[in-house]
Amino acid sequence: AALVLIRWSEDISLEEAKVADFLLRKSRGKLLLSKVSAKQGKYLQKVPHSYSSDGAIHYGDTIMLVHEDSGAALSAEPSEVVHAESQDTLASGAHDSRTPTARSTLVLQPVPRDASSGREGEPLLFGQAVYLTTNPSLRVDDESGVVLNPLFLASYPVQPHIGRKAALTGHQMVSFSNKRGSHAVWFVRAPNASLEGTPVPANSTVVLMHRATNEALAMDPKCAAPNDFGRELEACCHNYRTKARPLPIDSPLADLGIAPPLESFNMFQFRTADSPAAAEDRRVFKERTPEAVMDKIRSVLGKRSAYGLRGMARAFRIMDDGGDGVLDRSDLRFGLKDAGVTVTDEEFDIVFRYFDRSGDGVVSLDEFVRALRGPMEPRRVALIDQAFDILDTNCDGRVTLEDVEKLYDPSWHPDVRSGRRSGRDVLREFMSMWDTQERDGVVTRDEFRDYYADVSSSFDSTDQFELMMRNAWHISGGSGATENTSNLRVLVTRHNGLQTVEEVKNDLGMDRKNIAAITRALEKQGITDIRRVELYGSEEACQCRVQFYTMWPWPTAGLQDGNDAQRSISCALVCSLMPIVASYLALLGGAGVSTPCCRKLNIDGSREYKDMYGCAGRILEFGIPDTGGVIHPGAPDDT
Repeated sequence: AALVLIRWSEDISLEEAKVADFLLRKSRGKLLLSKVSAKQGKYLQKVPHSYSSDGAIHYGDTIMLVHEDSGAALSAEPSEVVHAESQDTLASGAHDSRTPTARSTLVLQPVPRDASSGREGEPLLFGQAVYLTTNPSLRVDDESGVVLNPLFLASYPVQPHIGRKAALTGHQMVSFSNKRGSHAVWFVRAPNASLEGTPVPANSTVVLMHRATNEALAMDPKCAAPNDFGRELEACCHNYRTKARPLPIDSPLADLGIAPPLESFNMFQFRTADSPAAAEDRRVFKERTPEAVMDKIRSVLGKRSAYGLRGMARAFRIMDDGGDGVLDRSDLRFGLKDAGVTVTDEEFDIVFRYFDRSGDGVVSLDEFVRALRGPMEPRRVALIDQAFDILDTNCDGRVTLEDVEKLYDPSWHPDVRSGRRSGRDVLREFMSMWDTQERDGVVTRDEFRDYYADVSSSFDSTDQFELMMRNAWHISGGSGATENTSNLRVLVTRHNGLQTVEEVKNDLGMDRKNIAAITRALEKQGITDIRRVELYGSEEACQCRVQFYTMWPWPTAGLQDGNDAQRSISCALVCSLMPIVASYLALLGGAGVSTPCCRKLNIDGSREYKDMYGCAGRILEFGIPDTGGVIHPGAPDDT
C-alpha cells in the first residue's frame, strides 16, 4: 500500500510539473495555439473601408480586392515569410470576402513622381499606375503601438537567382514587400479597351497588370494551400489568355505586345463599403515619435533581461574606442542589434535625428542611455537607498564588490522564480554588469543608484520593482503584493508556552541554521521572552516533521513535553498524502495532524483556518481539540 501511495504521489508531482511548464509557456506567449490566436485576433479585426459617394474609386481609398471567379479577397500575412533574402511575405486569397478585415483590405496609393499616376484624393483612371499597400491596422507594432511602414503588393520576373515561382501554379510569385519600387507598381486596366482613361467605377471589374513584367495578377481556384487562416488561394502573376479571342487591332494593349487577359482568373473588383456608416473610421493610431521608438527599445530590453539596458550600455562603452562618449550611426545600429533590438530603418532614422541635434553624425552615449532609463520615482530611489544602507554597515558610503556578491540573493529574481534561469546564471550576470567609475572594486551610493536606475527601466510596475528589491536584499516590510517573503521566518516558543511566528528582519548574510545568531537577532528586535527557536517555515526546513496525535486521553501538557510519536516525512510526500491522512484521522473522532508548515485547520471544524507562516511545501496544520477545548501549543492562538 505504501508503494502504491508513493507512486501515486510521483504521478501527481509529474502532472503538476507538466501543468506548471504549460502555464509558464502560456504566460510567455510561447504556445503555438496562443501565438496563432493572438495573430488571428489582430489580422481578422474588422476595419472600415471607403464608401464612394460619387461612384468612383479614388487614390487613398481603402478597398477589398475581390477575385471575380472565386470570390476570394486578396489578403496579407506579414508573419509568413515566403522569400528569405527579401523578407517578402505571403499574399493569398481569403475566401471570406464579406467582412473587411485588417488583412483583407488594401489602400490604393499614388506612385510618387510618376507621370502615369494621379495624386491623393483624385479619381483613379483606367490605365493609371498605383501602389496597393496593407491596411495600417495590420502594421501596428506589438511592442511600441505605432504604425510601421506599409507593405506593398509586389512581384518579380521569374529568372534564375532573381525572381520567384509560385509553389502551386509555377507562375510568377506575388507577395508583399517592405520596399517600394517598380516591382510594386500596378497598372489598372479595363477588360474593355474602350474604357481606358475613364474613372474606375466602384465595384467594377478591373485587371491589374504588373508594370515590370506585363503579367496580370491572377488566382486559380484549383490552387489552394493551407495556412493559419485555413486553405487559401495562391496569388500569382500570369496572363491567362483565350486563344479563340485574338487581340483587337485597335486595342491600346497592342503596343505592349501581349494578348489581353480575358479569362476570369485575371478579373478582380475594387469592392467598397455599402454605406457611409461602414466607412466611418474611429481608429486612433499612435504617432511615430522618438519617444514611441524609445519605448519600444526599452520594452524589448526589459523582456530580454532585467539587466538588458545595463548590458547594452556596457557594450556601447566598449565600442567607444576613442573614449569620447559618442557613437556614430553604424555603432548605434550595431549596438542595438547586438542587444536584440530590431528597429526599422525609418525608426532608427527618427531616433538618430532626435539625438543628433547638432547634425554632426554622432550621438552622446550618456544622453541616449539616460533617455532610455527615464526618470525614477522617488519610491524606487528610496528602496535603492535602503538596500545600500544594508550593505554599508560602517556608514562610510562605500561597499566592496565582494560584499555585494556575497550578500546578493538571486533566488528571488523574477527569472529564477519563473524558472527561466538558474540562480547561478543570474548571479553571474548580476556581477558582470558592475562598472564602477574608479574601477577600484568599490561601489559608492551614486554608482549603486546608477546601476539600479538601469535595472529599474525594465520594470513597468513599481510594485514589482519593490518586491524584487525587498526580496533580493532582504528589506523587511511592504504590504500586499510588495510584502517581503525572503526574510527568515522562525517559530518562537515563549516561556509561557505561547508560540508565535517571527520574522528575522536583518538576516542578510546570516547563517540561517545558526539558532544562536537568530536568537540574538530576535532579541535586538525586542523579542526577549524566548524559550526555544525552531526553523519551521524556512526553506531549509522543507523536511518537515509530522506529528501524529490521538486526542484521548493525552493532556496538553504531555504534548508540550514532546511525549508524542514523531515521524520525518518529506514535504512533497506529505502534501500528496495529507488529504488521505486527514480523512483517516477524522474518522477516528477528531484526531489531528500537526505540521510546522503553512496553515492551521481543525478537522472537526471548531476553528477557522488562517495563515501561519511560509513554507516550501503546501501542508496543513490541524489543531488538536481536547476535552477542555484547548488547542495544542504547536498551533497559533486564534486571537
